[in-house]
Amino acid sequence: MTNQLSLKRILVDGTILSALLTILVFGSLYVDPAMQVDSYPPDVRAAVGEVDVPLVQRAVFGVLSLGIVVAVPLWSNAGLRRRSNGTLSFQAAFANSAALFFFFAVWDLLILDWLIFVTIRPGFIVIPGTEGLAGYGDYWFHFQVSFLGWTQWAAILAGGLVLAGLSTIGAGGRGRSEKTAGAEYYCRNEARLIKEHQKMAAAGREFGVARYGEAFTDTITRESLAEFRALIPALPYIGGRQNSLTGNLVSSASALAFYRVMKRHGRTIDEAGEYLYRLMEAWVNRYPRFVRRLMGRYYMSQHNREKSRQKAATSQERRYPGDWVREHVEGDGDTFDWGVDYTECGIVKFLHSQGADEFAPYLCLLDYALFGALGIELRRTQTLAEGGERCDFRFKKGGETPAGWPPPWLEMEGG
Repeated sequence: MTNQLSLKRILVDGTILSALLTILVFGSLYVDPAMQVDSYPPDVRAAVGEVDVPLVQRAVFGVLSLGIVVAVPLWSNAGLRRRSNGTLSFQAAFANSAALFFFFAVWDLLILDWLIFVTIRPGFIVIPGTEGLAGYGDYWFHFQVSFLGWTQWAAILAGGLVLAGLSTIGAGGRGRSEKTAGAEYYCRNEARLIKEHQKMAAAGREFGVARYGEAFTDTITRESLAEFRALIPALPYIGGRQNSLTGNLVSSASALAFYRVMKRHGRTIDEAGEYLYRLMEAWVNRYPRFVRRLMGRYYMSQHNREKSRQKAATSQERRYPGDWVREHVEGDGDTFDWGVDYTECGIVKFLHSQGADEFAPYLCLLDYALFGALGIELRRTQTLAEGGERCDFRFKKGGETPAGWPPPWLEMEGG
């Protein structure tokens, strides 16, 4: 349950709920303060006596307040479900809903009651004929109503239970398979993914035309798009935008599309590998050098190292079968600053599922083009794609990354 909850969502959505109810409450007081007389201190209620509020006013206020109280927690719980691979437990939905109501209870006491009603006390909240009564300055009365009686706690409990039930009714509450969630996520974002693939194809066009001619490059571009489109539903879900490596996985599908097209047209795997490597060089070098260096500085920053530690710990949960599993490696201060050991690779898994294991080592080479452009030295002694126990990334700020092309196996063949 705790993995599905989000403190940020509680704070943000609780603020939204409270702000909307604040506008509604003080809006009704501005129209007619007698509408809320039942929530006023005892001496004010006694002075006012029986109040005949028009039924229409009561109905409008009741419908609007109920709509806000129901809609915001349901919307918040839907956000938790999207964040959690389309699943949401009853316990998590209850805890989130109850937390939102408790957030408003605190807001109601501190902002609506103590700050505005008691301290600021705008003129429109004072009911005519009750000016100067002691109840308007009674802080203790509002605290008693908010937290010492059973009514508030019962409302929080009952509201949380009802909204948890509403949030988990139907298939969405029972959860979906990774395959189904993945197909829905990637297909929902298909237009954006296709645009990114087209940008990559455009980045490699200059090399393609110089090496293979314009006609063949146009063929690669056109057919790879169709191939990539067919691969989108096959991509495994690993958390969507919550996982920074989702982009790497999508890029591997783009690369696989290029490889399949070139292979279909009689080109070798080495040719496809070089095409992708040159494409990656052009892709990263489209940014000005100073921008790439700033990106590299951030990547090597203490903040990003801390994020790496957190991602490593999260990956050990192995929540998504198609995801990476990693370990953060502290640097020795001499040969490297810090590093990452990947013991499972999402790209290797995806290519294996597509019967393209032989292409995985070529995609590993793209890392050299990327980090070299960022001004980061990357050293590796083994990769999972080449049969190693892990991919041992070692980073050093300002160092020189070795060229990724040609790969060692081609150099040995040439030698």
